[in-house]
Amino acid sequence: MQRKTFFSVILSSTLLFSTGMLIFGCSNSSGGADPGSDIKFDSDLGTDSESDDTQKQADSDTKGDTNIQSSDEGSDNDSNPAYGCEKVDFLFVIDNSVSMKDQQAALISSFPGFMKTIKKTLSAKSDYHIMVVDTDASGRCTKETCADETSKCRDSDKGFDEYVCDHVDDFTSCDMSWGAGVVHPAGAAASNELCAIHGGNRYIIGDDPDMAATFACTARVGLSGNPAERPMDAMVAAVSDKLNSAGACNEAFIRDDAILVVTFITDDPNTEDMEPDSEWDPDLGPSDSVDDWYDALVGAKNGDTDAVVVLGLLPVGENEAGQSCEKGDSGQHWLELINRFGDHGLIGPVCEENYVGFFEGAVALIDDTCDEFKPVK
Repeated sequence: MQRKTFFSVILSSTLLFSTGMLIFGCSNSSGGADPGSDIKFDSDLGTDSESDDTQKQADSDTKGDTNIQSSDEGSDNDSNPAYGCEKVDFLFVIDNSVSMKDQQAALISSFPGFMKTIKKTLSAKSDYHIMVVDTDASGRCTKETCADETSKCRDSDKGFDEYVCDHVDDFTSCDMSWGAGVVHPAGAAASNELCAIHGGNRYIIGDDPDMAATFACTARVGLSGNPAERPMDAMVAAVSDKLNSAGACNEAFIRDDAILVVTFITDDPNTEDMEPDSEWDPDLGPSDSVDDWYDALVGAKNGDTDAVVVLGLLPVGENEAGQSCEKGDSGQHWLELINRFGDHGLIGPVCEENYVGFFEGAVALIDDTCDEFKPVK
């Protein structure tokens, strides 16, 4: 299956070939997934992610129009009622290492316009699950580490602050579990609060009255994560049967009659998530190779490859200002994963100032996937 991956960034009018994939440059205003797409991004967005006070900017971006209402303009698949999706499960895997402040703010500010466009484009009946997980591999702060005055949990130079250890008794076992939905982001530049999530799950549901503000709270995962980022391990754990079963941290997040849209955002140049980790729970399934990651996503959708969309904001390509996002051979293993999903995959440069163009292309891709989806009844 040939892949329709397009970068939402001006590279040039030339076609470039890299790692066996077609890279096409387009500006943020013209979209990304399909040159012929007529989907227009509904953006009430702040794009000043390079502000001196990025967290304050992200706060202001989500305190304006945070009511993301459903639209009656959705497109139902009337030609074949057996096809089409009314449910979408969105998983956001967000790097919470020390270099991700601007990128988290850009994601948060792009989210309201993305969801408004999704709701106008997909079926009016659609409902959503939206979950955030971080990429922390190990070493979350515990009572024991916080009691040690020499531990990293007390070291502000390593991205930690007083909030984590002052509230260590407030964190649940799910807060400490790899791949569990984030509801209490803590540490440097994090929300440092227990997010009020409508419905009481570890993920947002479609009728959340303040969806954008709730997403902003959960997605501001901060900068205190382990520097050995493992986004694929977090993704595999998040969609595993173990975490989605009754009574588990992510109970009922994955639905058989929904498509799964995974967005992972990282600037990490390394490949730690292709190496075995001593703290990995084997009950979550294998997670050391592209094959493992692909199988985990497809397995979560009962083997239906057409029910998965994978979006990656990665250290690849150039941003609109012409600055390279690349760090050596960074991101090649993630590119390979997205390439496995053919025209259900999309890549964008993580160092872009805002992600409007990227998510405009994503909407077109998700819309096509919905049109082709045959729900499990």
